[in-house]
Amino acid sequence: MKNNNLWQANLIFDIGGVLFQSSHGHPRYALEPHKEPAPGEFVPIEEGIKLLEECAQLKNAEGNRLHKLFILSNWNKHSFKQLRMQFSNLFNLFDAAVISGELPFCKPDIRIYHHLLTTHQLNAGTCIFIDDYLINTQAAEAVGITSIHHECPKKTRKTLQTLGVL
Repeated sequence: MKNNNLWQANLIFDIGGVLFQSSHGHPRYALEPHKEPAPGEFVPIEEGIKLLEECAQLKNAEGNRLHKLFILSNWNKHSFKQLRMQFSNLFNLFDAAVISGELPFCKPDIRIYHHLLTTHQLNAGTCIFIDDYLINTQAAEAVGITSIHHECPKKTRKTLQTLGVL
């Protein structure tokens, strides 16, 4: 899908509550470092996945993907690895991931946002962060990242359209 009227952005997605949830609601094992999730514990949020795929399909004038896609999530590294293997087709859409389980800090600590920006050489002004926790979006905004408090995919889609990236 080509659209020359959109600006190129670095879109940063949280996983839990935006793209996936546990079969019991919110991902209860996301932060517990030594807990392994049960098979089928994490299920995609259909509308969130559609939004991600739509962002990934946008092309620039040269036919290349318009947006870079990143993950920034508070998730333990063991269950993230399992989730990534189980849904490899979705995770292959991302350029990179920053997972708190691999770092000594997590959201909303501003060090994790600085880590993402520095590690991937991103300018905060070209980034849009999508997270279901207001405190996390506020922390991202404190370092200059435009943020969307994700309450439902329809509202997030509308905000991305208003921002000129979708």
